[in-house]
Amino acid sequence: MSALKISVIVPAKNEQENLEQVTALLVETLPPESEIVIVNNGSTDGSSELLRRLREEYPIIVVEIRPVVGRTYAIKKGIEASSGDLVAMIDADLQYHPKDLLKLYSKLSEERLDLVTGWRDYSKYPFGNRVISKIYNWIFRRFFHVRIHDANCGLKLFKREVANDLIYRRGYSRYFVGIASDRGYKVGEVKVDLYERKAGKSNYSKMRIFGSFFDLISVKLSLTIFRQPMHFFGSLSFVLIIGGVLYNLFNKTFYPTIMIASGFVSLLFGLIAEMIMDLEPRWRLERKGTNKDQ
Repeated sequence: MSALKISVIVPAKNEQENLEQVTALLVETLPPESEIVIVNNGSTDGSSELLRRLREEYPIIVVEIRPVVGRTYAIKKGIEASSGDLVAMIDADLQYHPKDLLKLYSKLSEERLDLVTGWRDYSKYPFGNRVISKIYNWIFRRFFHVRIHDANCGLKLFKREVANDLIYRRGYSRYFVGIASDRGYKVGEVKVDLYERKAGKSNYSKMRIFGSFFDLISVKLSLTIFRQPMHFFGSLSFVLIIGGVLYNLFNKTFYPTIMIASGFVSLLFGLIAEMIMDLEPRWRLERKGTNKDQ
């Protein structure tokens, strides 16, 4: 498949009934030099005991997390425990087959991409879910200007440098494609098969769908307005101060004083935010240096 070493991250929460099969499929499908990292995300169903046995039987790395954390943080811990040139993500629920990782790799290598995501067949979804997915992905494409049909597919493959440049906040794993594209990386997609869950219980609730829209806005703000916060807070402070001064010239009341004070507070927020943002490049350089030493 490749001379490059691939690390496959498998976030798992209460997937005891699927873990042995997904592990066997990964070992059977992927080349021997691949690395399999299973992140047990606070499972309470006996997954820990099973993984201890599987670790003796298969060449896998197990990361135990207690207590349960968000999926994005679990993926981050898995990536930190891995060492491959390429990083893949696949869910433990067997709704994706590891063979599709080979499709993602072919796309990435042939078109010299930095990240490739899966594209699921939405026709198998219930009507309501199809509508929500179409709306969600339409908004995603407008926000990030990326021609991707399925931004939220759990099957992804990307270079190590992309992994080092992603944002790992709660809920952000759905937007790795958008973040990578915004960072200047080349992204693409490949159609993959989607299978029904045969065992275990889904960890996704319908309420999470609404939360994902708020996360989408949060990611967009992080990548635009708050990338250069002084532009936003400076403009706001200018409007408030000038507006307050002009209003005070015609109507001498207490309110303009509040507007002017708010303008200076906004300016202060902008300065503080710029100072915080200035620390990020240094942190990234330190982190990359640490990774190289390892």
